[in-house]
Amino acid sequence: MSAWKDGAQPGCYEWWCYTYGIRIKRKDRDRLFDPSWKYVVIIVEDKVRITVKITDSFWRSCSELRHQFFKEYFLKKNYIPWPRGKPPKFLFQRIKDNVFRLAPLSST
Repeated sequence: MSAWKDGAQPGCYEWWCYTYGIRIKRKDRDRLFDPSWKYVVIIVEDKVRITVKITDSFWRSCSELRHQFFKEYFLKKNYIPWPRGKPPKFLFQRIKDNVFRLAPLSST
């Protein structure tokens, strides 16, 4: 899995204008997620537990998990800004049901 950011708000192209999250490949989405889930719980580095809503678009064309926490986390880890086309990579493991573990694969 990798970090993700959306397009900036109109007229703003700085890092703080973006929404951040984790991009889930469609094949992993289909394998790891249940369409009946309304949210998932992500345990970040075995420390922080966040609840992330699954949007309807997650099942269509936008398979990202978005949450304000990711912007703060990526800043704290010095991931923002990342080089174009080279977002940070993460280990994303399903622990049980809709509970997942997220940890960085390498420092960026």
